[in-house]
Amino acid sequence: MAALSNSLNYNDLKRKAVSARNYRATFQSSSGLTFGSNSSFSINLGQIPRSYIDPQMYLMFELSSTAGADNAVLDYSAYSLFPRITVSSGNGAVISDVNYLDIYHTLLLQSQTSDEFHKGFGKLCIGNAGRPNCPFGMTVGATKKIICLPLLTGLATSNKLIPLDVASQLQFTFYVGDFNKFLVPLTGVALSDITITNPRLVANVTELSEATQQMLDSSLQGVGYNINFKDVVSTTASRTSGSGTMVHNLAFRNSSLNKLTTIIQAAPAADNAPGNFSISNRSKGGLKEISFFIAGQRMPSQKLSTANNSAEIHIENVLANRSLMDPTHHSSLNTSSNSQVIEAPGGNAAANIVEKVNELRTAIPHNGNNFEVQHARSAGKRSVNGGGAGDAASEKYTMVHFAGSVAADLTVTAPEYGSFFSTYSFETFKSPADDSGIYSGVNCLGATTQAELVFDDQTANVNQTIFFYGEVDKVLSLDEITRSFIISD
Repeated sequence: MAALSNSLNYNDLKRKAVSARNYRATFQSSSGLTFGSNSSFSINLGQIPRSYIDPQMYLMFELSSTAGADNAVLDYSAYSLFPRITVSSGNGAVISDVNYLDIYHTLLLQSQTSDEFHKGFGKLCIGNAGRPNCPFGMTVGATKKIICLPLLTGLATSNKLIPLDVASQLQFTFYVGDFNKFLVPLTGVALSDITITNPRLVANVTELSEATQQMLDSSLQGVGYNINFKDVVSTTASRTSGSGTMVHNLAFRNSSLNKLTTIIQAAPAADNAPGNFSISNRSKGGLKEISFFIAGQRMPSQKLSTANNSAEIHIENVLANRSLMDPTHHSSLNTSSNSQVIEAPGGNAAANIVEKVNELRTAIPHNGNNFEVQHARSAGKRSVNGGGAGDAASEKYTMVHFAGSVAADLTVTAPEYGSFFSTYSFETFKSPADDSGIYSGVNCLGATTQAELVFDDQTANVNQTIFFYGEVDKVLSLDEITRSFIISD
């Protein structure tokens, strides 16, 4: 039977929304006003009759250093401040508890956003440096800077408003990491702690009229409030150097494991040593092949290989993120680095010209191929002209200095900033055009979930930490009688 195009359906008009009002709400920390590293603060969403909060909320705070002057930059962005975030309710239900989020958030930004994002929204809101050829975040100094971090995981992925008319209010707890890890020192300056001032969650709240609430209650009788969202589960493994096969039990127990992300990091020379740059820096680490076992079944049936240029690994990354045929999808995995320095022909005037040319040169893109870096570690030099305090203070950082060896003329011999990762999707329906009302991940409840990684001898003398992140589907339910939250996964 023939049908008209929707463009000719003149009876399909918008309908007026039910009676309600919307307002911007700010939820303050219940733990205090100022916080430093290795601390935590909690924010309660409150108990508000007939009210529902938009899950697209953001954490807002002022960030500064306890030092009297600029002494450091962030490792990539202000997301690096928080390695763990939990969401719970007063009745004891743990809705979300994710560790190593600082590393995961950085991966999300690099794999899902472009250089233009970092120069715009990233610099203005989330603490990026705003330079496409630079992995550093903004300078942290005595002057307070406002940070606005959108929540990216957990309840933030829901497309339903979250009820606030509850018996036990929702509580978000943010854990601040160690400043020796999320700060990178400026040249010749010792690190100091940071200060987070007045953290608060900001979101839109919709308040229903009494009649609208009664209409909603009537429609939910016997069903209650049920909210789908995607959460993250995580675990780690340590590995000594050398070639061979590693099998690790992941201990994930979820009804729908949608995809698994693997990140490899080279162990720093010393724990918490300034300049390790260990949040955004990721290694290929000699990985040759990767696959998973769930209930004894290998997935995929043929191992993913990093042979040659890791093309198979990355196209599976894109496929897992449902952006294979999306022309608007961008990433910033291969950052820009510098071309060869022009030598000064001699004389102060000529040297000054060359210096200016070299500064201009930092804006010329050169593909660094960071996705292929085997052992990602930090460098000693981080300023354009080789280490002067003025250069460092002016934030003239470039990828050319993120290397294991930088000669006096700034020649790079071994770039060591890496962006490698592997994500594999277990979903039955991987098409971006499928129905968003279904979930189709693999059921690993009661099953043994393992990762198998095969390494070559590229890892000689380099110990590694391997991070595994699983994306899972969960359901948050609100009992219509007790008004208490229940979590199902």
